[in-house]
Amino acid sequence: MSGGIDSSVAAWILKRDAHEVVGVTLRFHDSPQRAAAIERAQGCAQKLGIEHHVIDMRDEFARMVKDYTACEFEQGRFPNPCTVCTRELKMNALFEQATAFGCEQVATGHYARITQDEAGFQLLPYQLRKPLDVSKDQTFLLYTLAQDQLARLVFPLADLHKGVVRRMAMQAGLMRIAPVNDGQGEPCFYDDEGFVAWLEGEGGLERDTGDIVYLGDNSIIDSYEGQYRFAPDQSLGRYTIAHEVSEEDDASSASTMEDEELFAVYKDVRSHRVYAATRAVAGTEMCLLRDVCWTSIDPPQGKRSCRVRIAYDRKPVPAHVICNDEGVVVAFSERVGGVRPGQPLVLYSDDLVLGGGIVTG
Repeated sequence: MSGGIDSSVAAWILKRDAHEVVGVTLRFHDSPQRAAAIERAQGCAQKLGIEHHVIDMRDEFARMVKDYTACEFEQGRFPNPCTVCTRELKMNALFEQATAFGCEQVATGHYARITQDEAGFQLLPYQLRKPLDVSKDQTFLLYTLAQDQLARLVFPLADLHKGVVRRMAMQAGLMRIAPVNDGQGEPCFYDDEGFVAWLEGEGGLERDTGDIVYLGDNSIIDSYEGQYRFAPDQSLGRYTIAHEVSEEDDASSASTMEDEELFAVYKDVRSHRVYAATRAVAGTEMCLLRDVCWTSIDPPQGKRSCRVRIAYDRKPVPAHVICNDEGVVVAFSERVGGVRPGQPLVLYSDDLVLGGGIVTG
């Protein structure tokens, strides 16, 4: 129970359906926002008349999520702290607590579905799928779930639209306790000053300096402070750059100066350089994945078509996944932006979550 409307309504549904429900809230840090969320979760549990426990996970969260996130950004990579938390901490903790309390299953307020198909090409016994309300789909955060976890998981909101959930909250008297809007996909451990401020403060990153290099002629066009401030495909602003123009008469070339918007392409942390290019060059056509989890299928052989979700708030794009001796390669149907080392990619076939992994190159 996060203290939000979704997990509170999920608990209400289970209680309504005559299940014995135990509420659990994980304390990840001591921010005022987290303290308020815990208080709301306790209030919802009291309203529902269910047992409730707050589990202290602050040390584990600091080590496994905060420290990992800061270290990755220092190395020029872009982890998603929410998927790291789900993979390394949250789900494992919930299953451990369920066992300790003698509970048979674990339920959350995520918008996702689990199906069981006895027959299907390469399908594993339990499959993770998108929910009925695809506008609230949270499977991007859940692709690392293992089969033994899917076997014990329940998603009470799987077949409900958000509007229905809100009406249920009103019916249960939870609207005054839990907020209507639940944030998902954004780190929960920094304040209004923003993520960069957290990296430079509690994260301990020092603001390095370096050069911005234009790939067209390998010239230095600007300087920067803090390489972690720059992500692939991020606009760097407009610069005057040289373009070579062929002279038809003598086959020589001349340069013309043009004002163009440039985008970060990649970073070299060791040499303190951020490389820039025009929009036509920015983006990527393929990438390599590490730490791949096949959520709902056996590892595919050879080449398979799929759709790839690059970020929590991005729609899936068409691609092929290729499994070979070198690893798992994702080849996009067209050049796409926003693919960054260290971030997760999740692979889909229609509503089925095939699996996912971390971009390594």
